[in-house]
Amino acid sequence: GVDAAALVMHAAFAEPPLNAMVLLFLGFMLVMGFLRSLPVGSSAPPPPHAPTAAPCSPSPMPGPPATAMDYAEIATLRQQFEAMQRGYDQRVNSLQHALSDSVQRVGKLEAELRAVRHERSEVDAEICEGLREIFEWISGA
Repeated sequence: GVDAAALVMHAAFAEPPLNAMVLLFLGFMLVMGFLRSLPVGSSAPPPPHAPTAAPCSPSPMPGPPATAMDYAEIATLRQQFEAMQRGYDQRVNSLQHALSDSVQRVGKLEAELRAVRHERSEVDAEICEGLREIFEWISGA
């Protein structure tokens, strides 16, 4: 949790091409999360509440006794709910794992980019030194 957030923040303030990619990825994930939270299908609007004349006491209304059919429906609904909960937990774990993998890969890319830039600056310095020596040799001849 906290380490992943720290790594994301570190990657977000990384070198220029890398930080833009991280921010775009995070924006994409936020949009996808928002879209997944929207309701699916058409749902009927809730029925209007009937106005009440006076507040009534919260006494339970006696209803018909529960039957075996009611218990079977409740058990079925409970099983469906538990299956949905397991699926949700699996998706959350999968997303957390994917995020931590992405953060690790971003860290590796950042390290490789730093190494390439360092190597390039060393090569540029060697080229400049070689050109300086050539110009000194030409001017001395």
